[in-house]
Amino acid sequence: FSLKIGASTIEAGASDNIRDTIDYAEVVGYFQAHLSQRHFNLLESLAEFVATTLIERYGARQVRVSAAKIGAMRDVGRVGVIIERCAKTRETAELAPIDCRENGAPHAPLRASTPFSVDK
Repeated sequence: FSLKIGASTIEAGASDNIRDTIDYAEVVGYFQAHLSQRHFNLLESLAEFVATTLIERYGARQVRVSAAKIGAMRDVGRVGVIIERCAKTRETAELAPIDCRENGAPHAPLRASTPFSVDK
């Protein structure tokens, strides 16, 4: 899978300290350890697990998760899903639609997405 993680960079940009942002090495280590012990029947379930973990555990404000199965269909290179989620507020880890608003202003989407993708 691939990830895009939206987080505030103000504090980390000022401090130049990894503790003030999301440590991507820690994120990768976490998913390597936990995904090797879990089974998902659907890519949608995997993507939701990853998105929820990034928001609840790491404080991401917005995430885009792309997950694909390679060789799942004849003559198709990969079939996959793309989901986008964001935290409702910084204080809670509840998930909200991608058009999240902070102080009435919408966050810009990470990128236009399609809910389903097929690559040849």
